[in-house]
Amino acid sequence: MKISDLDYYALTGNSLLHKSSVEIKMIWAVALIALIVISNDYLFLLTIYLVMFLYVIFSNLSTKTILLLTFYPLLFVLLMVISTTNITYEFVLLLTSKVLIASTTMILLFATTPYIRLFSKLSLFMPGFLVSAMFLSYRSIFILWTTMENIQQAIYLRGGISFKNVNRSLQVIGNSLGLLLIKSIESSEKMYEGLYLRGHSNKIKYLENKNE
Repeated sequence: MKISDLDYYALTGNSLLHKSSVEIKMIWAVALIALIVISNDYLFLLTIYLVMFLYVIFSNLSTKTILLLTFYPLLFVLLMVISTTNITYEFVLLLTSKVLIASTTMILLFATTPYIRLFSKLSLFMPGFLVSAMFLSYRSIFILWTTMENIQQAIYLRGGISFKNVNRSLQVIGNSLGLLLIKSIESSEKMYEGLYLRGHSNKIKYLENKNE
């Protein structure tokens, strides 16, 4: 998955969100993020996610790509669940529902709006360094996605994950998540060094289309 792929869906789609203005979609996204922050009712949150899931299924979106991207953060939820003792299933459902709603909201936002338009709108009322941080974080997602695909292929070539050998499978998953974390730190350092050498000053400039 590349940024160009997701932006292609944003430019060529014809769903209800595609037809909505950037401002309305941004307000909708902020409202959903605020909702998952203040709500602790996992049944309510799971209902909201079910509605979003059905929208992805029945809209003119690339269902497989969208869902794969939204499920990606669950890897970190799994890591937290494995490393935490005395955890309740209510907490797991609450955390899972919040993560899924947040990831689905952001993916739908970027899959229905060209990312350059989103960041250009954000730059109107947010400090430049915050917009730069969000932009770089957005790009990092796709770098990590490629890294995760490479790790998954390496696991497959070495025998994959088998439920018959739980201990080995857990060890493989733990090592893979650790490698993903190391690669993410390494990628962020390289990105920062590259921008620093090119004179980046915590500001991203955009050329707006005056006809829009």
